[in-house]
Amino acid sequence: MHTEGSAEPSLVIRRAAEGCLAGLPGLADSYVEELSSLTGYSESNIPREDLHRTAATALKNMLGVLAGSADTGGLQAVSENIGRRRARQGVPLDSLLRAVRLDFPFLWRAMRVQVPTAAQAAFAEEVVSVWDTIETHVSNVQAGYIAELADMNRELEIEQTYVLRRLLVAAVDDPGLHSHAAAQLGLRLTGKYLVVAAHPGYGHEFRNAVRAIDPRTRLHSLDGGEFALLDDAALTTAHRNLLAAAPVGVAPFAVGMEQLSVMWKLATRLAKLVPDDGTAATFAGQWPALPDGQFAEELRIVAGSQLEGLFSQPEQDVEYLLQTAFHLMSSGSISRTASALFCHRNTILNRLRRFTALTGLNPTLPDDAGLLRLLLAAHGRLS
Repeated sequence: MHTEGSAEPSLVIRRAAEGCLAGLPGLADSYVEELSSLTGYSESNIPREDLHRTAATALKNMLGVLAGSADTGGLQAVSENIGRRRARQGVPLDSLLRAVRLDFPFLWRAMRVQVPTAAQAAFAEEVVSVWDTIETHVSNVQAGYIAELADMNRELEIEQTYVLRRLLVAAVDDPGLHSHAAAQLGLRLTGKYLVVAAHPGYGHEFRNAVRAIDPRTRLHSLDGGEFALLDDAALTTAHRNLLAAAPVGVAPFAVGMEQLSVMWKLATRLAKLVPDDGTAATFAGQWPALPDGQFAEELRIVAGSQLEGLFSQPEQDVEYLLQTAFHLMSSGSISRTASALFCHRNTILNRLRRFTALTGLNPTLPDDAGLLRLLLAAHGRLS
């Protein structure tokens, strides 16, 4: 029966609906045949039994409303349940809506077969009541689908937050967690990642900078701070320049999932040290402002990556380059360094240029010289 206050279906509609209900199994078979040809359903992995059961249930409830033997509340529950199930099954919303809108022409044809020739005109006049019932079904399917997507997104956020907390905050060193986190976060297990954290007062600028690099980048929030994980291999020079001009904390890149915890913590601390001009805070630029003794692990990782180019050279070349850098940092003079090493001044300048090219650090600059000493100490080569 209809809900209180709703118009009762006409006699011609009730009889046509009752006739269709009598042949419901065959009607559901025909509907599934038409449904299976639609884009989104023909490619889906939904079992045919599921399609048939869903079709039979939906048709039974819509026909029941049109026959006056069921209320719209029951149809609403069925419709919303269909939308939720199809969302979980990964059916695209546009494909789902095309499928449920197939209900009107399909039911109209099926009901018209049940109508005697003499009543066809009267039946045609009732098209609006059939349309309204099916449109209500479509609207409720869509509402259920959207509600389920919202629930799924909340579940995904909860799961991702749990994984991030174990990976980054607790720093759990477990290959299984690393694999799971990579899958959850859409990362490569062995990739190089740049951790970029938002300054507490510049969330909008952080989001704009990250989206300008790649609108598809996932933005994460943990312990009240926003951050993003950027694939180092995908970053162009323009991307790096954009980050350098943004009020964010940028840690040196992490190699693999096992280094993400250290670099996330570093990026978060660097974000609070963004300079007054609103440019990025980096380890190379802000390390003197970090509390003493609180970045030993970061140093070890940075040393391994930043000095890799230097220590990949022949050992004799490494000795010459380090010797030159140490003398220069001690004396502060290229001329005195050349004299102490019995070299021409141009030889010292050439070595310094090569040293900077290999490490990204210039021993003639005080901040670079300080960081170089720290990195060499972490590498066990401060001598």
